[in-house]
Amino acid sequence: MEYLITLDLGTTSVKTSLFNQHLDCVSSYTEEYQLITDESTIVELPPETYWTACANGILHVTGQGTLLAPETLADSNSIAEQLPHSNLDVSKIKSISISTQGETLIPVDAEGKALANAIVWLDARATKEAEQLKELICSDDFFKTTGLPEIGSASPICKLMWIKNNLPDVYDKTDKFLLLEDYIILKLTGQFVTEPTNMSSTGYLNTRDNEIWTDCLLAAGIDPKKIPQLVPAGTIVGNIKPEAAEATGLSINTVVNTGANDQICSAIGTGNIKPGSITETTGTALAVVSTTDSLPEQNLYNVTFSRHINDKFIMIAYSQTSGIIYKWFKDNFCEDNLVDNKTGPSCPYARLNELARIIPRGSDGLLLLPYFAGKLSPDYNENAKGVFYGLELGHTKGHFVRAIMEGIACMLRENMEIAYALCGETDCVISTGGAAKSPLWSQIKADMTNKSVHTAFNEGSSLGAAILGAVCNGWFQSIEEACDASIKIAKNYQPENEAVLIYQSVYQRYLQLYECLAPLFGTAQ
Repeated sequence: MEYLITLDLGTTSVKTSLFNQHLDCVSSYTEEYQLITDESTIVELPPETYWTACANGILHVTGQGTLLAPETLADSNSIAEQLPHSNLDVSKIKSISISTQGETLIPVDAEGKALANAIVWLDARATKEAEQLKELICSDDFFKTTGLPEIGSASPICKLMWIKNNLPDVYDKTDKFLLLEDYIILKLTGQFVTEPTNMSSTGYLNTRDNEIWTDCLLAAGIDPKKIPQLVPAGTIVGNIKPEAAEATGLSINTVVNTGANDQICSAIGTGNIKPGSITETTGTALAVVSTTDSLPEQNLYNVTFSRHINDKFIMIAYSQTSGIIYKWFKDNFCEDNLVDNKTGPSCPYARLNELARIIPRGSDGLLLLPYFAGKLSPDYNENAKGVFYGLELGHTKGHFVRAIMEGIACMLRENMEIAYALCGETDCVISTGGAAKSPLWSQIKADMTNKSVHTAFNEGSSLGAAILGAVCNGWFQSIEEACDASIKIAKNYQPENEAVLIYQSVYQRYLQLYECLAPLFGTAQ
């Protein structure tokens, strides 16, 4: 039996997983780190922190020796998840594949040495540069070329401008500006490459034609030679170099392939690889993801498009606040529900879910607008606010919990209807993220959308990276074959006729409430 390793490069942790040839996860380990946020707009991390977390994870899931000392980790935490390490013969590990956060930027010299801290995707320092670029690039041309709804301060193209303006020595010494996946591949193989699914959110990829957008780089004053070679997702880059083999305990015969952006990996890992497929993730934020054959000429709904596999595109409708609203409510108003147990039937969320379960559908008129950090789609309103509407003296904590679930389900339906318009309708939606663990919330989503809701058995992004690696290894002939063999549905929730009628009325009230309040949001202080 051969194996492969996946590295899921998250915002605050790296999750390392070991998969066998059947794409069963046999070992998993997560190492956390704390981001550096010295100023309100600055979010950074030493690049070596990511590499140390990757090496530690590989050592753990393979059972090779002692973990590396986490000297570069800021308040690091090590978490063994699901399964223990495997004590495996490392000669049987054929490859490494990566799922990655987007947009995090690392400048390196010709020897591959990092010249500054990684500028994390959350960083918004380049406000001035974003305004400058808007004067140079027409917004319609920007969307038509990149698939991105706007030029913003978080965009890597603007951060490149910021580095040139504020750190000219770093810019001059930079041989390549790497994204996080590129940097880890460099540490593993010594090769400078990048891939289009992760490049799609940079602002300097021509997403429509799948090539570096040289004109935009030149307009921004950036040398296009500082961008690494573009190769497809799921491409073998090379063997790991001796220094990486020593750090990870792996064989130099292990190969590394390009993976994909975490949203793309999650889509692959849930079978969202053909037009008409829809995946939703309710975690901190809400993401509705759908596969399509083409990139439209106009962005009518303020959504994002990215390269996908097999010359397809992914549409992403994104809402900034989703499950985090539930956490906010728990942390601020539910002290009596906060217990030491973090999992199982006694955890705070399980207890709150039970309070919500006995509340009637529609929460006795209590309704939530879940725009705690503005609204992005289908219309952009940065001033939109969160609202609980319809309060009466009879409302209880359980009403609030259910109203949160129902309000976010309304937001899900609104964004799913964008996916129908742009990518085609489907009979079911695959649900992932923390909310998918709640049977009550999953049923509410099925009833609100009048669609079957399937929850995935496996965590999508790691499995998606594993699928890309498995095809590179020749274990499967195609991504479609690998998906068919590995993706398992945990539970299937069907809409209930009576509930569908009730929630149709709730959804219409939700739309009407936002329409009535939208003019007031811009004046709120």
